[in-house]
Amino acid sequence: MVQTYNREDELKERFNQFISSKVTGENIDYYSKLSIEDFVDIKTTLSDINNIITYKTTIRFMDWLREYFLM
Repeated sequence: MVQTYNREDELKERFNQFISSKVTGENIDYYSKLSIEDFVDIKTTLSDINNIITYKTTIRFMDWLREYFLM
């Protein structure tokens, strides 16, 4: 039996798994409930993720520097 690959099914599964495990804790099909406009809103909201990562990394590095040089 040959199964055909369905890209949307894979994306749906990955999206739902992430939202369920990291955000809500509920196993719901969020993907099917969201419109393309909703996905655009999510993308816009998360567009600064690199800035968030840089900020958090900088703060941790500053904390490390402070601790290191106070010893």
